[in-house]
Amino acid sequence: MNVDNLAGIVDHTFLKPFGGPEEIERIRGEAIRCGFAIVAINPAEVKTCVKLLSGTKVGVDAAIDKRATEIDTVIDVCAAQGGHPGVVRREIAKAILETRCLSDDEKIAVCRMACQEGADFVKTSTGFGTARASRMGTSHGVAIVRRLLEATP
Repeated sequence: MNVDNLAGIVDHTFLKPFGGPEEIERIRGEAIRCGFAIVAINPAEVKTCVKLLSGTKVGVDAAIDKRATEIDTVIDVCAAQGGHPGVVRREIAKAILETRCLSDDEKIAVCRMACQEGADFVKTSTGFGTARASRMGTSHGVAIVRRLLEATP
């Protein structure tokens, strides 16, 4: 098998729950340039990625294993930070809040949304990314989430 044939069976992956349009454009360009088979993308970016790859041979995968017995849903961090609670609410069932990416006010708002929407489980992070500020790290996020969940009937 040569390099060209190998590239055609490679899935190019970008599963981080954050990143702007420039990241999606970069992944798209790399996939086309290298001749990759698939771009495995965060489900929140599927619509954009499908549009950007329209007319190419590169497919889009939402990176969900259909054999899974349960699926964790990561909130759309950009929607939470952009003040779009309707988008976040539609995604919540088992919610991963990505507290390391959110301000304290955003953590509180998203945790309340998860409770209001009846999330069975609330997790703080997928482990991707870094904290936006020193007080935004995992233990601080856990403390905020725990206080809110304990106060929720």
